[in-house]
Amino acid sequence: MQKKFWQGTNFYLSLIALVLSFFTGFTKGNELATSIITLSTGVVASFGLVRELLTTAKFQGFLSTIKTGNFWQYLSGTVLLAAPQLGEAFFPALRGLIEGAMAGNWAVVVTQAITIANMVYHIFKNIAKG
Repeated sequence: MQKKFWQGTNFYLSLIALVLSFFTGFTKGNELATSIITLSTGVVASFGLVRELLTTAKFQGFLSTIKTGNFWQYLSGTVLLAAPQLGEAFFPALRGLIEGAMAGNWAVVVTQAITIANMVYHIFKNIAKG
């Protein structure tokens, strides 16, 4: 018997991350509270990423795993915990690059690679300015 969507672990992890993200808006002006909420969301995402890799990659293989939306959700939350300056545009570009490469669509690969290079360039440029 197949589980209903609300009976899966991914649903609850996503729900926890969603609820925590609502609190981020209420903590504006309070850096400690914002840091705690961001850390909590990142920890949930990190747990989800490890769980996704252990369960899905073990049974379906790594290439199948990186095609799932849950993998990208957890990866983005984990990486944004460590490097928040990457922002929200980095992961759709990275996912497009990987999916384009797997499909052999080199126009998409080049476009996404240029997009990622541009983002990384501006991050380091801003870091150098101080």
